Amino acid sequence: MKLTDKDYENMAVACTECVNAGISRVSVDKGDLAVILTVDVEVDGYREDDYYDGTGYFIPTAAVCRVIDVEYDTCDDNLGLPVVDKSRIEELAYDMLMQF
Repeated sequence: MKLTDKDYENMAVACTECVNAGISRVSVDKGDLAVILTVDVEVDGYREDDYYDGTGYFIPTAAVCRVIDVEYDTCDDNLGLPVVDKSRIEELAYDMLMQF
């Protein structure tokens, strides 16, 4: 089984939902396979709250996404397990987190 660009995007989105929650586990399903990631995601920044020109938006100044572990869960023992590129997930999550 091979992971697509959309699969990596889904995994990165799942990681971004764990911002500043400490070490977390997220699961992304791909057919009969669940890819379970253990991640640590941190974002620092500030809230733009200037009285005259402030928007109230959170402005990220630093972000880190670490994929600590990858596990698989499947009912089909004959299913080929994909190789997960941890650095690709971390880069995609970083790009998502630094948008404002």
